[in-house]
Amino acid sequence: MISKDKLVREGCIVDTTIISSYRHPHKTIDVFHISEDRQKESSSGDDASWVIKGNRPYYGYKGHFITDCRSGFILSSHVTSAHHSDMGEFKSLARKGKLPDKSRVYADKGYASRDNRSF
Repeated sequence: MISKDKLVREGCIVDTTIISSYRHPHKTIDVFHISEDRQKESSSGDDASWVIKGNRPYYGYKGHFITDCRSGFILSSHVTSAHHSDMGEFKSLARKGKLPDKSRVYADKGYASRDNRSF
């Protein structure tokens, strides 16, 4: 895998993708001013929620993944509502993926925290 002009041959990559939901709430919502309670609300009764990425609103879920750099296999994954922070999902991904101690992990700033770096 190539990341910022570097060839990555060992370790793993942590990333998230937005999964848009087919069903949207029936009412119009100003997504730029959504309160925390309203983010969890949906007319379909599922766990989908709103998130803004790159000044564009999305309604759906986030898929969180850890992938082995050498083989490309997914070591661990899970899905959350779109409004969940990436930072809080790293530890559960790492535990589920059974990463060895001192594993090299490549992640974007969405996962950056002092707690995650020392994990």
